[in-house]
Amino acid sequence: MKLPIHRLPHTHGRDGRALKEWLSQNKHVKTITRDRASAYATAIQEVLPDAIQIADRFHLHQNLLEAVKNTVNAVVPVDVKIPADYGRKQQQTEPEECDESKKNPGWCG
Repeated sequence: MKLPIHRLPHTHGRDGRALKEWLSQNKHVKTITRDRASAYATAIQEVLPDAIQIADRFHLHQNLLEAVKNTVNAVVPVDVKIPADYGRKQQQTEPEECDESKKNPGWCG
């Protein structure tokens, strides 16, 4: 669904006071896309409690990357040990004999 977009004039500070003032003068606003600043969430909730608050794409992506990073860090060990002879062991093994029952007999492996 495409909704009309109206950009908020740049406001100074991150404490939400300027946003509160702007919202008080623009009570017709129904939907607001914002960043993760809690001061903005609070200002919107106080002035326009029925307005829908939407996280912007950049911050949704940032949240996703942070969650993936935390999950990977929790699951993957910090040190992965690879034996010094790892590659040589694989190269020294005898090739598999071709099994004609395989779907692609031209490739055995």
